[in-house]
Amino acid sequence: MLFDEQEQLFKAWYSGTDLDLHPAWSTGYAFSEDGITWVKPKLGLIEHDSSTDNNLCMRGMGPVSKDGRETDP
Repeated sequence: MLFDEQEQLFKAWYSGTDLDLHPAWSTGYAFSEDGITWVKPKLGLIEHDSSTDNNLCMRGMGPVSKDGRETDP
């Protein structure tokens, strides 16, 4: 978890998997304005169970970081 000074948000990335016989790990993303109540935005990036209506940001397990020089996040 980190506090993004630029956006004034707490951000967290975490790894998880389903319980299939061949589990596939993915990294999820959530943010919070107060560090207590978290929002899992629907990012539409990764398909899981035939849907992209989830907060998955990448396949596999982290690491994830923010590049302050990126002009197109």
